[in-house]
Amino acid sequence: MFREIPISSIAACFGMAAFAIAIISGLGAGQPADAILWRAILCAAICYPVGIIVALIGSAAVNEEFRAHQERHPVPDLDAPLSTDLDGAPSA
Repeated sequence: MFREIPISSIAACFGMAAFAIAIISGLGAGQPADAILWRAILCAAICYPVGIIVALIGSAAVNEEFRAHQERHPVPDLDAPLSTDLDGAPSA
């Protein structure tokens, strides 16, 4: 019933963002290319599992809130018989 949150996509975004930030900051600092690439790969490898953890926590929080919202605001059963007639008397 709940919409699946793309955990691996979120983790990949974390890893690619870390890679890009490491490349840009290494170029800005004037580091040699081999050092920049190794550090960028290391940052991506570290941030991917961090992204998985963040996505799992976010997914659990969203699913818990969605479940609580459904309990507070249930969807009425439209196929259920009416409990009263138009004049307010219980139906037979």
